[in-house]
Amino acid sequence: MIPDIASHVPGQTYAVFILDLCLIFPAIGIIAYLLLKKKPLGVLLAGMALLKIFTLCLSWTFGELTNPLAGNTFTPEMAILSSALTLCSLIFFVPYILKLKKV
Repeated sequence: MIPDIASHVPGQTYAVFILDLCLIFPAIGIIAYLLLKKKPLGVLLAGMALLKIFTLCLSWTFGELTNPLAGNTFTPEMAILSSALTLCSLIFFVPYILKLKKV
């Protein structure tokens, strides 16, 4: 991936998958472990993970809804899935924010 960036030519790899598999998924696993052990750091990181999931799913939803504008076919299943995940992450994120205590 680095030679492709240096040459300003898109490569055959999709960087989002690489970042998700190498960074995001292991981080979610660590956060889940910390939450199971009832560590305060797990609670803090869980909020950041929920925000990350919300923003990621929201951009995915916009991408699915604007596919026809780019000349691609609209797939209702993917639009529904991305919208549902966006809504679920928002449903979990709002109570998290509301329960934060001022220090």
